Amino acid sequence: MDLFFDECNDILQDMRKCMVTARKEKEYNQDVVQSLFRGVHTLKADSTMMLYDPMAELSRNLEGLLYCFKGEEKQIQDTERFTTIINGYLDYFEEQTDNLADGGSPASYEEDLMQQIEEYTEELKAGMNADDRESYQQKVSKKKRQLFYIPGMAAGQTTSQEAETQQEKKTEAVEEKPEETEEQAVKKYIIDEGEKVKIFNGVRHLQRLLSNIEYTQDDDGVCRVTAKQLGKMKEVCEELADVKHHLDKTDFVPVAKKLEIVVDEIADKLHKNVKFTIKGEETPVDYEIREKLSAALIHVVRNAVDHGIEDMDGREWAGKPPMGLIVLTFHTMDGYLEISVKDDGRGMNQKAILEKAKKEGLLRKPEEEYTKSEIIDLVLKSGFTTKEIPEEYSGRGVDMDVIAHNVEELGGTLQIDTEEGIGTTITIRI
Repeated sequence: MDLFFDECNDILQDMRKCMVTARKEKEYNQDVVQSLFRGVHTLKADSTMMLYDPMAELSRNLEGLLYCFKGEEKQIQDTERFTTIINGYLDYFEEQTDNLADGGSPASYEEDLMQQIEEYTEELKAGMNADDRESYQQKVSKKKRQLFYIPGMAAGQTTSQEAETQQEKKTEAVEEKPEETEEQAVKKYIIDEGEKVKIFNGVRHLQRLLSNIEYTQDDDGVCRVTAKQLGKMKEVCEELADVKHHLDKTDFVPVAKKLEIVVDEIADKLHKNVKFTIKGEETPVDYEIREKLSAALIHVVRNAVDHGIEDMDGREWAGKPPMGLIVLTFHTMDGYLEISVKDDGRGMNQKAILEKAKKEGLLRKPEEEYTKSEIIDLVLKSGFTTKEIPEEYSGRGVDMDVIAHNVEELGGTLQIDTEEGIGTTITIRI
């Protein structure tokens, strides 16, 4: 839950910044559309996994609207209408995540906002030609996810059998985990004097600013913030962010737990036998880097289960063990953080990738001149997918785009090694 709230907060802030920049520059171009699309797509996936259906449904519909604007020749004409819808979506998500963090339940979305999204989408679809309309239907259509609840059980409760299993796992984990030395425990909580001063000064300044701003509140609940106050707030935030950076050394343990849930859920839905092994999840990492990588890793692992691992018949035909294997490894070397996701699945079909890229007009030279690495790199293009009809977990050409974008933002590299019939390894290096 904490990881979900943190990821939502980061994505919503990025989307806000994107909208502010677009408004200032008066340019709602494809970069804006792609950035918003990535954010909504990830929020949809995370909300679905957390079983927050109202948030997932609203995201799914907004994703459909944003898809109407994807394409180099497409422009957002009614920027005011577009901005109103995006801001309404961001306001709703911020309210819901605050509410959930306080122990509440996800409230239904505003019908008015959903209606605005649906009406806008229908208008844009009406202006499409037949081919674009058919492509749109294939991209956004998907099966409705079914949820099964146990009557009389509140959220977070478990059956007695599940509770026993969880307790056994906890006991095993406690027995296996080496005892922490006193020196290690102390190091976790040391804050130097300079950081203390920044924290105390920051809190004091914020309290003073909030009091002054509250004082300007009128009868309609509107407050006035001066440019000087805004500048001071930014200054305080930068100081506290600097302290946060020093304190926020963490590890990948919560990300690993989240990915285990993802694999279990998708493998069960697709009726595949998958063994998911994780190594080195205790590797230390900056908190902000972990948050960015968490979203990317969800897409990598989901692709490995869906695209990579064959069903039992396919594995039997290929002479492989009936259970597919995915290995996620974290480690540091020579100042670099390296993460790899390796599967023993079907690998990537270079011929199919090249054919689809040709059909989509992505080739920039004759087919025979493309090397293997250049062909594989085509899957990182936004909107690229070899699936003709999208399915519940893939087929919209967004996942690899999100992975590449998040890694690029961190100044890292993404490498794909694949052999058809043997498997695929995706390596992220930061």
